[in-house]
Amino acid sequence: MTIIVHNSKSGSSERYARRLSEITCMPCYSVRDEYPKDERIVFFGWLKRYTVMGLSKVDIGMVDSLCVVGVDNVDFFPRDEVKSSNEFDGEIHYLRGWIRPERLGFLDRLILRIVSKKLLREMGDHADMTLIDAMTKGGDFYDDAYLEPIVESLKV
Repeated sequence: MTIIVHNSKSGSSERYARRLSEITCMPCYSVRDEYPKDERIVFFGWLKRYTVMGLSKVDIGMVDSLCVVGVDNVDFFPRDEVKSSNEFDGEIHYLRGWIRPERLGFLDRLILRIVSKKLLREMGDHADMTLIDAMTKGGDFYDDAYLEPIVESLKV
């Protein structure tokens, strides 16, 4: 059997994991829960730079699908860097989630402000203002459609 394991800070990784569980009837666990260690895993974690948070808390050899949740546009997902940084060579999916600044620590909020200013400076009129607003004020990009390729890959 395959199980779903998630690590979430603001809730979007957990929401995607629970929704996939509803669709597939696979059991869903937090990395903080007791879960069967001998089962294959679909892992959901949020992205911090190139690191999938919480992935180090599971046996990466048991992870078949890595579902990375972030807020950046799907076209800008640094797939190769994420695979390399997390030493993961399997199937990887990117899903847009949300940012809840009130759930972040001071340092994470400061980093988001710095990154958003850097994006504005570098991109100018071409900057994604929806993303920049989300980084500074909060924003929600959750969409069940991001789960469709994962569901399809699980049917194989």
